[in-house]
Amino acid sequence: MGAIVGSIISARPDAGPDAPRRPTRATSSRQTPEAQRAENRLIQTKLNALGHDTGTPDGLIGRKTRAAITSWQASIGAAPTGTLTPAQRRLLLGQRSAPPRAPMIASTPTPVAPIPAEPDTD
Repeated sequence: MGAIVGSIISARPDAGPDAPRRPTRATSSRQTPEAQRAENRLIQTKLNALGHDTGTPDGLIGRKTRAAITSWQASIGAAPTGTLTPAQRRLLLGQRSAPPRAPMIASTPTPVAPIPAEPDTD
């Protein structure tokens, strides 16, 4: 029975012995899980600095991080998918953080005294 279950699970239309294999997430990533988590923390920190709340940067891409990515994508005019493309990842990591917003304070203009005209000496 194990052979039957195994063949059912592995049955794919392109599953011949010479069929090209599609890279899976585990085999296509060139980063270790620790390096990926560190990069995710960096992305979360960057999104927070730009005003897109991811919560506390923990390196895990959860609901709040996906919402922040979606918000950031909309802010740059990209399709809000919640998943960063490689180009968006480079753009985000290279983007400067927004400066902290200072409170708006209404100010009264300082009056300026008129400059006196020189007397006509003709």
